[in-house]
Amino acid sequence: MTAFARNATPHLTPGLRAPTPEPRRLREALAALRPEPGLLDGISDVGAVQAKIFAAAEAGAMSRLSDTAMRQGAAAFLSPPRPIGRDVVAGPAFLFEAERRRGRVSTNLLAAYFAGFRGDDPEVQRLARFLERDMPHWRFFSADGWRQRAAAWLLLDPGNGPVRLAERMLNIADPPASVLDSAGLLDGRRTSAYAQEAFLAACALTRKYRWGEALEKQLRLIAWASIAEAFPYPAAFDAYALALLAPWEMVGTIGEIRAPHRKRLVEALLRDGGDPRSEDAARWSGIAGTSAYRLFRDWLDRTD
Repeated sequence: MTAFARNATPHLTPGLRAPTPEPRRLREALAALRPEPGLLDGISDVGAVQAKIFAAAEAGAMSRLSDTAMRQGAAAFLSPPRPIGRDVVAGPAFLFEAERRRGRVSTNLLAAYFAGFRGDDPEVQRLARFLERDMPHWRFFSADGWRQRAAAWLLLDPGNGPVRLAERMLNIADPPASVLDSAGLLDGRRTSAYAQEAFLAACALTRKYRWGEALEKQLRLIAWASIAEAFPYPAAFDAYALALLAPWEMVGTIGEIRAPHRKRLVEALLRDGGDPRSEDAARWSGIAGTSAYRLFRDWLDRTD
């Protein structure tokens, strides 16, 4: 790993000010209302689709379901209000029938996997194993591309796939959106639960660095966080803030972090988290008692 120790400077940045906050909460609320494009499109009542799948599973009549019903059920496999994949009867019955149909519903199951991803979730792990087993039978237009991506990016390895994406994101110079696209996380999948888990992994990796070694990784994280108008992974904000601040906690004086980099960190955190001295303080509650938070407040207070 390359060390970036270009971080020593004895002075502050004159006139550093917190930028005027944008209506961040409104932007994030609007972003949260946008479902993953295509995942549940055309389904007017997700609960009714799920109820149909449950009824067929309980009656042992999965083979009687139309391909349309199966595709809709695949899209809603991990979605509320009644996730098919979390039921001990309907989940296995659905996957058995999906396997029998030789890949005809796999694109929607793959989308459901990304949207409902959590690496330690047994149902997500079960779905990953099914998709890996089913993959040789995929016949849709982009099937070969997905097989290649799954191998290169470990997409169907819930424990290691997000880490693989995080490591590549931090260690190459390509724009973050391009890296996500290469992994198959296009459009709405850039902000999917799978992408969020990869972002969390990148935050954890970055936090391990100290001082100048963290500089390049932090800039990559900031660029990744800028792929959407609103902060793309609200549940990851605490980890993001700590990844930007913790590497500098042991620095003896504020002058030991180069002023331009400190300014970049402050601007990114104010953009994505708001000013903790204002009505946005609640956003910072998750790390409010940490030394990293105290460091950030010190930076803000010294630059006012």
